Amino acid sequence: MASLTNSTTILLSSSDEEDLTMEMFGTDITKLNIEDQSESSDANSSDEEHDEDKETPAYIYNMNEKQRNNVKEINNSAGDWKINGMKFRNKTLELFLESIGLSFFLQSLLDANILSTQNFIDMGTDRTVQLLEAIGATDNDIHKLTTVLFSNRIESNSNNDINVNNNNKKKEENDNSNNNNDNNNNIIIIPDGIVKKSKKNSIIDYDKNECLIFLKKHIPPTLKLNYDEIEKNNVNGKDLLNALTSTRELIDIFGLNTCSKRVEFETLIRNNSNEISMPTSSFGTLYSTLYLKKIAPLYDLHMGCENMAPYLYSMVRFLKVQRILEVGAGYTSIFLLQALYDNKKEIDNYVKLNRLGECKVSNQPYCVEDKLNKLQDVKSVLHCVDHMGHEHTTADRVLEIANDLGIDKHLQLHDIDFWDFDLQNNDNKIDFIWLDFAAGKKLSKVFERWWDRLKDGGFILCHSTLTNSMTRDWLEQMRRRENNKWIYETISFLEPHKYFQNSFSMFQKRENNYKEEILTRYP
Repeated sequence: MASLTNSTTILLSSSDEEDLTMEMFGTDITKLNIEDQSESSDANSSDEEHDEDKETPAYIYNMNEKQRNNVKEINNSAGDWKINGMKFRNKTLELFLESIGLSFFLQSLLDANILSTQNFIDMGTDRTVQLLEAIGATDNDIHKLTTVLFSNRIESNSNNDINVNNNNKKKEENDNSNNNNDNNNNIIIIPDGIVKKSKKNSIIDYDKNECLIFLKKHIPPTLKLNYDEIEKNNVNGKDLLNALTSTRELIDIFGLNTCSKRVEFETLIRNNSNEISMPTSSFGTLYSTLYLKKIAPLYDLHMGCENMAPYLYSMVRFLKVQRILEVGAGYTSIFLLQALYDNKKEIDNYVKLNRLGECKVSNQPYCVEDKLNKLQDVKSVLHCVDHMGHEHTTADRVLEIANDLGIDKHLQLHDIDFWDFDLQNNDNKIDFIWLDFAAGKKLSKVFERWWDRLKDGGFILCHSTLTNSMTRDWLEQMRRRENNKWIYETISFLEPHKYFQNSFSMFQKRENNYKEEILTRYP
């Protein structure tokens, strides 16, 4: 990170952001003695000034008087990111990001050589969006930043005279302000590319009043939504949909303080809206930097899975496997669980589109209907086996973090030695087996025991097979097909820059004349 000067401001207001200060500065700034005060600071400030500082819910590092006032201004209007963003978009990058609740992106933006909001303006909307997506910003994060920096219209009344354009262009709509039934402090921001023709059958076009009606109609009182905060923040249909990807907003604005409430809320919103569409790209929690921060306690360098875990996630997403056996719990477990969770959301979306007759490309069916229905009917599960005995294991944290992320419903954790483990239900075949334990030549015993339980076309992946002699001997035997009992295809992958935990081998079962079916004539 760039060096901090006396004018650098860091504003934090939650325990999560305290953790971020440790990550960004290598120490807890809340415990530092502030020695380098600016000349404007009075060493002999009065008791009254000290009392005022105590009431400020913020941690301030090397801050001068003007900046302290800026911080207090943000705190006094906390939650209204549109107003804050407009006020502070010409301030320092740190202060601007804090004003719209995105301070956790500061380090990533500095690494990308973004030093001020003017850098975003110079890049333009499209390149800004691409950069934000690259550092893991959610749709809601992108909406916030681009709304404030690239808005092309603000309707306001005389009590909220905010100038949007740098050329100080005056408003031409003040004459209509008296006819506005909204609160006098309401600001309506319409970003570039967002303006659409009105179609009231779509939640994305709801104004704040229609949004409130929708919520009160479809959300049960048991969820105890914070309607005061919702009205205060002028939440419209687009804000509502964007909030579904932001745990921070679901808690701070909607009052959904538990994971179960947030999951139920999201399900109700999506089931009662028309906001389903064909995908424009892959999606999922994996693409959020907040997700990676949440699962960081599971990572251990000795396990060598920093690249393996996202590879497994992509495989499960691509193959749509539903029954997984993992031997050796830890970092990869959460990625496998997240893939099952994201697959469920993806399939549910396709099924709904298909029923509406909208799952098409160039008026041709996009999905195989019977496969969709089968995928939706089967409950996905990860059987994770670990005796918790490895010196560097993080397996004991898997259930805790899976529960925190709301993906634990897919997990069956078996605290048992793998050689003593067996599945109770022998009727269902396993789609995917991930072996991440030091088996060496014993891998043949694993194949002998589990091969018949693996479905035709299913996969077994074995970690660390290429550059250690203990496992390489076994692998060479498999490559030579010395055991004729099994029919498979195999390929291995190597991370060339590492000494150990640097490879994996993949085996696909291709017995009983297994082959993929032909579905179309052309690609």
